[in-house]
Amino acid sequence: MFLVVGLGMLYFRFDVLYPFVWLSSAFIIYNISVYVYDMMGIKKSTTYPIILNCLFICICTLFFYCAFFVRQVRISGLKESFLTEKKIRIVKNIMIVLGLYLLLSIFLFLRSGFSSKLEMNLQGGILGFGIVSRWFTLLFILYVIYKTGIEGRFPYITVLGAVILTILLSLFIGERDVFLMIMMGAFLVHYNFFKAKFIKLFPFVVLGLASVVVLGQFRQITNLDEDHLSDFGEKTLPEMIFGAEFGASAHNFEVILENEYFWEFQNGKGLIQDIEAAFIPSFIMPVKTPSKIYNEQFNSRMSDGYGAGYSYLAEGYQQWGYIGVFVWTLILIVIVHGLYVKADKTIFGFAAYIFMMALIAYAMRGDLSYVISPLFKQVFISYLILYFLLREKKSCRFGELT
Repeated sequence: MFLVVGLGMLYFRFDVLYPFVWLSSAFIIYNISVYVYDMMGIKKSTTYPIILNCLFICICTLFFYCAFFVRQVRISGLKESFLTEKKIRIVKNIMIVLGLYLLLSIFLFLRSGFSSKLEMNLQGGILGFGIVSRWFTLLFILYVIYKTGIEGRFPYITVLGAVILTILLSLFIGERDVFLMIMMGAFLVHYNFFKAKFIKLFPFVVLGLASVVVLGQFRQITNLDEDHLSDFGEKTLPEMIFGAEFGASAHNFEVILENEYFWEFQNGKGLIQDIEAAFIPSFIMPVKTPSKIYNEQFNSRMSDGYGAGYSYLAEGYQQWGYIGVFVWTLILIVIVHGLYVKADKTIFGFAAYIFMMALIAYAMRGDLSYVISPLFKQVFISYLILYFLLREKKSCRFGELT
């Protein structure tokens, strides 16, 4: 498996934006922890060979699909006829308003008296926080791409402001996903337009992964205690790296394999559930996705507001075994391929691709609905809103948004 990954990285010239390079990396880092723990004697496992087999099938599927069907491009000549300088200022103003609401949400959280994010979620959360944070992130990426790709200057001040805001969200509310998406978006835009070699950017990748580890341990300073700090000091390096963020997927897969007598193969039912969850509002018809079913079966802390996540590989495996892993990998790479093709055509297409890269990586600890739902609810809906908000009354045709 690692040989295939290494050869693939060389074959595709370590292009971070190319589907095989980042997607194979995401699958490995989110699913290798059980194997690492067993090899280092931290926690023995009898199921890691199955997880490694699933990873091997996944990586091979990604490699051969990309080698035969995904033409490698250097994203550069983006159209900018729709997003003029005047209209990009409108985008920035909308982004600032959304950012102010996110800043306000910190004040609302502190004033509410909630001691943790879990407690806040049990009480219904902060109104609109999830959708606002996603739209803020997408508009941020769109703005950074325009300023960098069209005007030729990277907006360091804007990036710094977004980073500070999202670090505060992580520290006070425990919401670190927005920070990770902002950092990843800024990094990828800079990488693409300034043509820096990956070897020069590798230290920043390491720094980014380190920030994930640190924020994973201290992501909510309002809920820290001496026991928490003591526990952090006693953890080994692998335990810190593969904590709640990078270890959940493999752990959940392990739980499923260890409890194989408590479930049956779904024979594709998960795909129907994922599609229903993506397109049918929950207030109309609540849908139990594979992720929710897993939590109901195996997460004893679900009633306390604690979500254990799930595993994208496990969802495929629970459909048809190894064949299901192949099918679920194929579905994902087809979606990514479509986004990659659009990324080379318009500014919005490139922004959508980077935005979905972060969410797809996060979907490794979820299910297919983690991919389909934001693709429709955030990307497509945002496209429609921007199109009708910024369109020219006479000269613009639908589909020109860039």
